[in-house]
Amino acid sequence: MQSFYFILGALALERSGFYSFLALYALYRQAMGDTVEAASAAVGWVMASVYGLTFLGGLAGRRWGFKAAGAVGLAGLVVAYGLLARQVEPILSIGVLAVAIGLFKPTPVVMIGQITADLSQKERDIAMIRLYVAVNVGGFLGPFVAGMLVGSWPLAFGLSAAMSAASLALWLFVKSRTSVDELIAKATTSSFKDARITSPTDWRAMAVIGCMCVAAVTFYAGYNAFFGSVEHWIKDGVNRTVGGKEIPVPWFNAENGALIVIQGLLWPSLMAGWKISTRFILAIATSLLSFCILIAWSGHHVAPAWVAFLVVALQTAAEIALSPLGLSRIQSLSPLGMTGIMTAMWYLSTSAGGALSGVLSFAGLACLLVFGLAMTLAMRWFGVLDYDPTTDTEMSDAGKSTLARSPGETRIVSSTEL
Repeated sequence: MQSFYFILGALALERSGFYSFLALYALYRQAMGDTVEAASAAVGWVMASVYGLTFLGGLAGRRWGFKAAGAVGLAGLVVAYGLLARQVEPILSIGVLAVAIGLFKPTPVVMIGQITADLSQKERDIAMIRLYVAVNVGGFLGPFVAGMLVGSWPLAFGLSAAMSAASLALWLFVKSRTSVDELIAKATTSSFKDARITSPTDWRAMAVIGCMCVAAVTFYAGYNAFFGSVEHWIKDGVNRTVGGKEIPVPWFNAENGALIVIQGLLWPSLMAGWKISTRFILAIATSLLSFCILIAWSGHHVAPAWVAFLVVALQTAAEIALSPLGLSRIQSLSPLGMTGIMTAMWYLSTSAGGALSGVLSFAGLACLLVFGLAMTLAMRWFGVLDYDPTTDTEMSDAGKSTLARSPGETRIVSSTEL
């Protein structure tokens, strides 16, 4: 129980540093002389690279242990933000940043997935929503502070380095004070040869993960645009003056984090009994609605601030419906010994979406979301997203033995503790 919340605390600090950086990076690139299009593309490639390398965390976690991989990643983040604060060549600083996040990003998810391995799907969903709340505590604090540091680039990036250092300190404290290391060591495998796909059920589960990831690409293309092209629209196409004071652009990103924290506390009860496919469809449809609003107001109109707040709120509702669910499903569907790699595969969908967000217009992103919505509707029709391996008659021996265990044998965190 204590370990669960220590992991969330370290994650919140790490995300505070990252989202502070992300809220400022496009503005920083423009200040350095980039055009709006070039700055948007740069943010898109940052998102693609940091999530595209998450397989490193899966590989390193299997070799070194997920805690060690996370610690190395956090140390790398301190270095990366330090390089940005010194205004070192961007390709070097962003390269270090991408590798560091790639090492760290999957580790909290996999570790919490292992801690909650013997809980029900609903209870695992709640655990992942709480993880997402922790992420977005950082998603609120980082951009909120960043909004007061626009133009003070060394100080802003230095603060991200300090947040990462604090996260690392907490991460190391957890390692030295709890027994999660031993639990994770027992629950994960140490080499590729230990990963097993032992039945048609495992193959079907992997196919479902693949379909989920393809659908997620369309969603994350729209979501990641909020750190690039949508941020530029808020900067140049929105009247941000409210009550005689201008709202800093990063504070609109902070709204996303704040709303996710609030919705994350309410969402489990609101979505109780909803099918997995329903939540996917809701997420993509809501994101599509936000882009329809963007298309209507962009170009020839200066939008009032409430329109920008509405667009962000819609994206927030979409994200909380899809992202924690996807992570939870990955944990429950992954074949034995492949959780880290499958988690990285989910983050690759974020990477692909990030790359697309940097090059597609609002209309292009809306068309992509229409495709994603049609695909998720088709997957609901054929029952793909709602597939439950525990009811499959061809379940692997490993899966049967897992279900056969009594809760007292392996349960690490009880549902009431979550």
